[in-house]
Amino acid sequence: MAEHDVVQKRNETLIAEEGERAIYRFEIKKPDGIWATMFRGQDTIHDSKGEEVCAPAHPTFPTEEQAREWLEARKA
Repeated sequence: MAEHDVVQKRNETLIAEEGERAIYRFEIKKPDGIWATMFRGQDTIHDSKGEEVCAPAHPTFPTEEQAREWLEARKA
């Protein structure tokens, strides 16, 4: 993918939350034009003022099972 190409995404939906973590399901358009379902993790962290902000890194998973394992990982 060229540096100037824009990744097309659609239908982002929150599917689960656990504490300060959440996972979202979304679709991404592959180079062949097919829409593929993916999952994105989101951590909430606290800034220097103690306010909640979204963490800059968003792990992406190909399956809901892997996303849910990440979501539950802090419990262990």
